Amino acid sequence: MRSGRRGAARRIGVVLVCLAAMLAMGNLTVADERDATLRLPLVARHASAPYPVNRVGVGFLGYGALEDYPLEQVPFGWYSDYSYRTAPQRPNGVAYVQLLPVGSGYPPDWARVEEAVRANPGSVWIIGNEPECAITDGDGNPMQGNLTPQEYAAIYHDYYTRVTGWDPTARFAIGGVVQPSPARFTWLEKTLQSYRSSYGRAMPIDVWTLHNMILEEQPDNQWGGGVPKGLSAWDLSQAQTRYSWWPIKERLVGGLMRYEPCDNRRPDYFEKQLWAFRRWMAANGYRDKELWITEYGVLYPAVRSETYWPLFNGGRVCDDQGNCWMESISWYGGTCEGPFPGSIAQAETMGADLVKAFMSRTLDYAAYARDASYGMPSDSNRLVQRWLWYSLNGKSHDEDPHHGFNGSLANWQAPHDLTEYGLHWEAYFGQ
Repeated sequence: MRSGRRGAARRIGVVLVCLAAMLAMGNLTVADERDATLRLPLVARHASAPYPVNRVGVGFLGYGALEDYPLEQVPFGWYSDYSYRTAPQRPNGVAYVQLLPVGSGYPPDWARVEEAVRANPGSVWIIGNEPECAITDGDGNPMQGNLTPQEYAAIYHDYYTRVTGWDPTARFAIGGVVQPSPARFTWLEKTLQSYRSSYGRAMPIDVWTLHNMILEEQPDNQWGGGVPKGLSAWDLSQAQTRYSWWPIKERLVGGLMRYEPCDNRRPDYFEKQLWAFRRWMAANGYRDKELWITEYGVLYPAVRSETYWPLFNGGRVCDDQGNCWMESISWYGGTCEGPFPGSIAQAETMGADLVKAFMSRTLDYAAYARDASYGMPSDSNRLVQRWLWYSLNGKSHDEDPHHGFNGSLANWQAPHDLTEYGLHWEAYFGQ
């Protein structure tokens, strides 16, 4: 999600107690925080035990040093900057997750990769970011991996062979797809099949990663999540019927998830998608593997400028200065239908409140949801082991109409200034 996609239109990413003693990401241990069971659609937070802060992460978009940000106010245990580094920043002992490039970033500078690997033995190396995503920019250039299953399997094998040669203790994570869906399950299954047929063994995956976005899989790959690269019309027809247990059937059309913009902030869809991915992992023999959500959040803003979001048809809402917005602001008005019955300011407030509610409920769910049939047995049947909010310090839509996203916790230009979402994060972890 860090890469621009014409903003959302193209894509729509407590005190730190004891973190100084944390080990590398792959070796973190977490105590049994609570005795809880999975209850869809909501897992309530209990006050009887502290939140497992070392499991929660944030996306760091650069813009200064990590230590410039008020880490005591926005606690987290790990972060990703969607890159790889020999000596990553680790203020207060926060963990850093390495990510190796695919797509246009491959092949990398192999000498630099070797240096980073040798300097960080035993690390987890994520291979790529949204490798299947074929979304393009205005000039038709791919913005993410844009890889077929066969292409990604070959790149994964190349990294695996080289990195294990430099560090036999290295661990490997498959790059997170945009979101769980029948189409993306199909892409992943083809990737696993391609690896086995090409190299005579199962794909060596120590950790599964996932982006848990809620985006329309738009057929022409102009915005949303797009269609995974390399899938045919026949593949999509099979995806429509094959996964009879898929829990969000009301949005599945022609093998693709045809979400509405307002669905982007629905926590029940976040929960159902995560549960479905764990079920898919179990069915494919990966139940006792860790699952990390390496990016999620609410990317769409509460109100959309007409000049920035011309994709939705309908009436307009204008203020006294002649600034107009599409009536699609209603997707943060509690409904996906009809114009929002109020002012732009009221729509902005309601939209921000819905994002905060999404944040709280999904943080609860990620930490405490379990499933006796599909959860990770060695982690008390929890559904997910790590999760990352997008982002700590990304630019907003207002600041960067073509590349900005919603949900940042801090102001990238003034790191100690928390956004309203950062203040909500602080309050959540201060409970």
